[in-house]
Amino acid sequence: MEANHEKREFSRVSTRFQVEVYPEGGEAIYGHTENVSMRGFFLVCQFSLPVGTKCRVVILLGDQQDKSAKIEVRGTVLRGQGDGIVVSFSEMTMETYNHLKNVVLYNTPETEKVENEFRSHIGIKKRS
Repeated sequence: MEANHEKREFSRVSTRFQVEVYPEGGEAIYGHTENVSMRGFFLVCQFSLPVGTKCRVVILLGDQQDKSAKIEVRGTVLRGQGDGIVVSFSEMTMETYNHLKNVVLYNTPETEKVENEFRSHIGIKKRS
């Protein structure tokens, strides 16, 4: 498992936000994050989606009544895993990127490491 961790370009942070996933051609599924990175997240949910499913994702940063504090992205299901699915981010606005960056920074115990990860990338792409 440590080898996988070393391959990661961005750290994962433990979080619990309510999430709405709208798969193309399917019905919405709901759950909550277990962890989030700049590249994607693990969604704890009762349903699975096929690998490769493209979807619109809404991560609610406030309570369920206040849907104004949110992150909206496009994503792709990477895999089903036990009690949830792993979704990779494929498209986001600059505003969304900045919100996500703040979520990661505020929830990491390793601020300096995460800031170094941001400096070594342009957005979510590695600097060449």
